[in-house]
Amino acid sequence: MTEAIDTSTPGGKLAFHLFGALAEFEKDLIRERTMAGLAAARARGRTGGRPTVWTPAKLEVAMSMFLRLYFASLLIASGLNVKVVQTRLRHGSAMTTLNTYGHMWPDADESLRAAIAVVLAAHKDASRTKRLAD
Repeated sequence: MTEAIDTSTPGGKLAFHLFGALAEFEKDLIRERTMAGLAAARARGRTGGRPTVWTPAKLEVAMSMFLRLYFASLLIASGLNVKVVQTRLRHGSAMTTLNTYGHMWPDADESLRAAIAVVLAAHKDASRTKRLAD
């Protein structure tokens, strides 16, 4: 379409609305035909999409890895030391445990950040209380 539609006139408004209605009608027809085609394919036993790569063996390995990680995170969150976690997870050495789950243990920087956050929050509360009192 190369001609401009003057929508300030009644004829231009009509043409604009007609084109919009035709476009919406065409979109609905395409959707209807697509849905009918998918339903027909399903009736023939076909399913769309990419084939799954998950085999029962791969799924079992992934679940065991997830559960092991979850168990380790619970042990670490409860405050147990490296040797206890190593024993519970049946690792050969504490170095294996630290190499695998070392990122989960809170370190000195995290403790320092937490302490600073507590002090800043207390200071903020004190200044807010002082402002309300004035």
